[in-house]
Amino acid sequence: MIESQSTDWHYRKGTSEPPSDWREIGFTEDETWLIGQTSIGFGDGDDNTVLDDMQGNYTTVYLRHAFEIGPGEGIPDTLTLRVYVDDGCIVSINDQEVYRIRVSEGDMSYNDTADWIGNAEWTKYMVKNASEILTVGTNILAIHVLNHSKVSSGNNRSYPDQDRKCQHGMSRRLAYPD
Repeated sequence: MIESQSTDWHYRKGTSEPPSDWREIGFTEDETWLIGQTSIGFGDGDDNTVLDDMQGNYTTVYLRHAFEIGPGEGIPDTLTLRVYVDDGCIVSINDQEVYRIRVSEGDMSYNDTADWIGNAEWTKYMVKNASEILTVGTNILAIHVLNHSKVSSGNNRSYPDQDRKCQHGMSRRLAYPD
């Protein structure tokens, strides 16, 4: 279960490249990863974890959150993903990219930027092959958040609001926007 303001989001400031396996289930965060409560960002006065050193210093932040699907819950065929971000981000589940907004195709580095500045807003995306990505047990939601530039202000916060449609048609809300 993912709640929008979970206290167990791991985040890493984009001051250098993270290990290549940072999106994987088996990855263990080291001392370069911090723990914070979403929303994570700066410059707008409404973030629970403030990145007061980001502006002028780095353009990206990496976020990770583990969530569980119990043995009796059923793995959904589709997943509605909602993300709140101003510039851009790339969202992965269990090392599989499922969504990107305002970011060019291909791998992005720690010092890359979003393609353009966007207004902070909820964006909704349907993950149609969720049953091929999710697993019973631990799953990892990984988000690479990118600012348009080092000097742009940031609503750099991303968290999902998923409505799971289980195979038997039951809908369950896994996360809630603030």
